[in-house]
Amino acid sequence: MHKAAEYLKSVREAKNYSIEETSKKTKISPAVLRALEEGRLHNIDPVYLKGFLKLYCRFLGVDWDVFSKEYSSEIFGKEKIRKQAQIEAASASENIPKGKGFSARNNPVDSVGILFKYKKAIAAALSVIAALLLIVLLFKGCMFIIKKIPRSIPQKPQVTASNEKTTAKKFQPVKAQVENVPVKVSPSVAKDSEYKGIKLVIRAREDSHLIVKVDGRLLYQSILPKGKTATWAAKKNIELSIGNAGGLELELNDKIISPLSRHRQAIKKMVITGDGFKIY
Repeated sequence: MHKAAEYLKSVREAKNYSIEETSKKTKISPAVLRALEEGRLHNIDPVYLKGFLKLYCRFLGVDWDVFSKEYSSEIFGKEKIRKQAQIEAASASENIPKGKGFSARNNPVDSVGILFKYKKAIAAALSVIAALLLIVLLFKGCMFIIKKIPRSIPQKPQVTASNEKTTAKKFQPVKAQVENVPVKVSPSVAKDSEYKGIKLVIRAREDSHLIVKVDGRLLYQSILPKGKTATWAAKKNIELSIGNAGGLELELNDKIISPLSRHRQAIKKMVITGDGFKIY
């Protein structure tokens, strides 16, 4: 194999290719390339020897048919390879210090051969690992999306007013932008209220936020929708907080109260008693 090895090496050097550059382009390890160029074929698995030589010749631009015919006795002469292996093994053993042995496991060329031999099994194992990782990533992505989806869609509460006690929500004061208004007292209303108590009817011409306290108890705190009518009865007083005073019509003891304020104007506090009502 020495003539064939020298020929391959001379062609590579003539084309100014280094061992490392050749290894990158042919995917043949540097150890195998050096073994081919030095004629150490016994270090290469015979199963892959022909493939390495054919790939190397193709890279160097050498006609494989011509090369294999010319050097067939050197390349495929098993007896010559066996004798050469015995000679090189004997010379190598003389250079090994006493007490230390030679193991094929430390031979990089044999390791390359093992990798090529089991490349299909290695590729299958890597494919299984990649598939498992992909499944894990997809599962985590689905769980993240599910957590971001709201569990329920909030619905606008339906408001119905009655003189029965309703569940009181947390009180949120309404910002008032109304100056002090003089007290308005209706004598006829006051006279009727002494005997009949206080009866208040509120009609919504527009949506308006409304807070109602009857005799000190919070009975209503929400938006009274347009077109709705609410009625409350009290013994002592009724306290109101109105977000849109111009959008409500008030009827006290069957008497219509004149418009309370301008459109979209708020009333922070309005107290209705048997004597009439006051706006603060």
